[in-house]
Amino acid sequence: MKFLAKVLEMVFRTGQNRSHRITLDDPRSDLQAEDVKSFMDSIVETNPFDVEGGLVGIVEANIINTEVQPLDLT
Repeated sequence: MKFLAKVLEMVFRTGQNRSHRITLDDPRSDLQAEDVKSFMDSIVETNPFDVEGGLVGIVEANIINTEVQPLDLT
């Protein structure tokens, strides 16, 4: 049985000029770009994660749809 999986991917820039991705499974279907940007801005502002160099900027955000087909391993 196939099903679709949806993930919100948020990409940040660190203080060491590297990318750092945060993903959230099953985002709301009515999610708007301004909602995501506001959330990402608050993450950069509060820096709640232990990322080397800290999160210093927003790079991009994507909603990724994937078709998942589990394999029967029995």
